[in-house]
Amino acid sequence: GLGLYLCRRLAESMGGHIRVESVYKKGSTFFLDIPRISHEEAMERLSESTENVP
Repeated sequence: GLGLYLCRRLAESMGGHIRVESVYKKGSTFFLDIPRISHEEAMERLSESTENVP
């Protein structure tokens, strides 16, 4: 549904991805993989993304 779509978009925007494994009559397990970055790199990316914001 919409929630899964939003999760996928959020994961992709952070350079990651989401996947699912399903077992009939047992259920589904969702996996979210997001790369880990240092605090310094995160702050650098943030400043780059807001450079042109008035």
